[in-house]
Order: sequence, then C-alpha cells, then structure tokens
Amino acid sequence: MRSRLEEGSEWGDKNVSMQAVRLDIPNILEKAKIFGEFTLIQKDTYYNKDRIHGHGLYLDTGLYLGKFSFLLEFKDYKHLNFEYNRPPLLESEELEILADQFDTDVIDTTGVSGRIDYAFSPKPTLLYGKIFYSNSDPDNHPFYGAYKREIIHAFAGVETQFKTTGYFNILGGYRRENASSQAFTLTFGDTFHYQLNVSYPLNPRLALEFDWASKDFKGKYLDYFERRSFLFLHYASRVIVSLLFERTSNPEVLLLTGKKEWWALQVELRFSNANAIRIFCGSTKGGVKCSGSLCRIFPPFQGLRCEVIWRF
Repeated sequence: MRSRLEEGSEWGDKNVSMQAVRLDIPNILEKAKIFGEFTLIQKDTYYNKDRIHGHGLYLDTGLYLGKFSFLLEFKDYKHLNFEYNRPPLLESEELEILADQFDTDVIDTTGVSGRIDYAFSPKPTLLYGKIFYSNSDPDNHPFYGAYKREIIHAFAGVETQFKTTGYFNILGGYRRENASSQAFTLTFGDTFHYQLNVSYPLNPRLALEFDWASKDFKGKYLDYFERRSFLFLHYASRVIVSLLFERTSNPEVLLLTGKKEWWALQVELRFSNANAIRIFCGSTKGGVKCSGSLCRIFPPFQGLRCEVIWRF
C-alpha cells in the first residue's frame, strides 16, 4: 500500500509518502490470533532541512486456553506523526480518568502491554489484570525537544453479571512515570486509581447505573486528586436521566475554571439507536477523552446545552 500527502499537515510536514504491509490471522485453530502492521514513512518538514525517515510497527496477539486468555500488544514508532494518523496507544482507553496522562506521542516511542483474563462460572465472572510499559526518547521532538519519558502502569479487576442484565465491575491500579522535561509536570509521579461500575435492573424496563472513578497523584512538583461520579436511570433504553459530579484539586484546572466542583443533569431521549436528543444543564470541568486511539481535549462548560443527533 502506498499513500501520499501534500503540504498542510498540522505538524508542518510536506511531501509525505508511506508504504505498509499487514498480517491478519484472526483465528488460529480456535486457540490464537495475530495481527501485525509495519509502515515506512518519508517526509520533509519545515523545522528540519533533512528528509525524515520513520517507521511504525504494531503487533497484537492473543492466546486462548480454556478459561484463560492472554493478550499481548507491542508498538515501536519513529517519526510516525502526520495529520489524521491514529496508531494504537496501548493505554486502556476505558480508564477515562487517566486519559490526560496517556502517552499519545509517536515520535520515538516503544511500548508493550500484556493482559491475562480468567473466566469462570456458574455466574459469568471475569478476573483480569494488565500491565503496560512505554519508553519515549526522541532526540529532536518538534514540541518538547530532547527528553526521556518512561511509564509503567498495572491494574487488575473483577467483573460479573447478575439478574440477566445486571453488571458489576471494580478495578484498581498504580501508574509510575519518570520524565526529564517539565512539559510533563502534571504526569511525572505516582498515580493510584480505582473505578467502580454497577448496573442494577429494577424491573424489565427500568435500570439504575452507577459509576465512580478516583485517582490520587503524587508528583515530583505537585500533588492532586480527582473524583468523578455518574448516576444513570435507564427506561427501556429510550430515556436516560443522568446526574454527574466531578471534583478535583488539580491546580491547572482550578486556575482555568476557578472551581473545584461541578454538578450537572442530563436527559437523553433515544428515538432509535442512531437518533437522539440530549439536554444538558449544569457544568463540567472538561478534560481529555480517547476513542479509537484518537484523544481530544474538551473545554470546560457551564450552562444549558441541547444536542440533536440524527443519522441517515
């Protein structure tokens, strides 16, 4: 495969060309899977007079042995930065409270993650654990210059189902980061986090859902905490009433918003899986959200907001 991009990239790139090969075997004797992709990239930039040569390597493998499953991911990126590029992070995107600490860089970084699951019955229950390690060491980053950043993150949890549609999940973990640049002041340190998710059916059409996420950060330059809580009332998957609460002592957020607590109420009316109306009233501190390896910064908000989603 070969593609080419012209001038206008957000990174100041021009004349970008790429070649890639891919291997995808989703089922090996019902016991394993393997996916891999290797990409070569060449480009000119406005901040470097020499043509830059980079690459991207990503591997995703799985092994399934009875009640056990093992997943292993590996990445090695060098100057794999260009507009619309979203290579896998290897970070766990479902941990939204940690999204503003993720390593989303693709300049010179190597990472590996491994996960083990154990499923048992009679009730569907899953025990799981994951460990992630990454090392970034670019010689000449266009934003940060030369720096080193090393991350290790481990967490474990249990999830189970009850009453047919009921759901319970709890996890806890520890994240350690070392960095040589003050650009990572808010992430350089130790983070302890835990998360609770419960969905309880009240009757065949009504369900109550509760989420709680918490992290405590102890860094080289500062300490702070963050709490998030969400309470949802679902009616027949068509009406969802949500109560949201957030609290933090993060000095950057306090300086930006002048607040340490946020409350909000949201009502969502779903006409189908594709069409809905959302009415939001209150305030939110904003933050980083990641989906499909794309991480976006959402600004703080306070007031009344109405959203109409219509797909056809």
